Amino acid sequence: HVVTSFAVDDFGGIYAGCDSDFGREGVKYSYNDGLSWEALNAGLHDDAYITSLAISPANYIFAATYSPNKLYKSVNPIVSISEKSREQLDIKVFPNPFNEKLFVQINNMDNRGNDIYIQFYNVSGIKITEIKIYNSITVSNQIKIDTDFIKPGMYLMKIIIGQENYSIKILKK
Repeated sequence: HVVTSFAVDDFGGIYAGCDSDFGREGVKYSYNDGLSWEALNAGLHDDAYITSLAISPANYIFAATYSPNKLYKSVNPIVSISEKSREQLDIKVFPNPFNEKLFVQINNMDNRGNDIYIQFYNVSGIKITEIKIYNSITVSNQIKIDTDFIKPGMYLMKIIIGQENYSIKILKK
């Protein structure tokens, strides 16, 4: 791959725009400081020479290309974090980074009686799965999640309790 441009997001993710001289390249993404890369081309052109990359304040990726000479925008924003809202309910997610099991501990929960929804999104903002914990009045304040359904990488985990949404960035090793 010949890297022609790059950008770094607020979470430490690296985006590399590549040329197309040797076939499909497009935009590549690394969550682990360049040790591994994956294609990230939803809405971005994967068969063009990427001349520059930028990440907007709304967390969309923009890629300018040469031949065709166009500007492309990612279909979804990259994952974002709402640390402030997470602190309001005193949610702890551990360990982070994790390997196989992930625990969610919810303290001071005054929304008892509501179902809890835990959603996982990839860095492109696409929902991977949703887990529903029925009627949270009957569950303890700690939830164990087996994460076999996701491969190593950076994700956004969204926790929904009643009308409240809480998000946290997580990393599977």
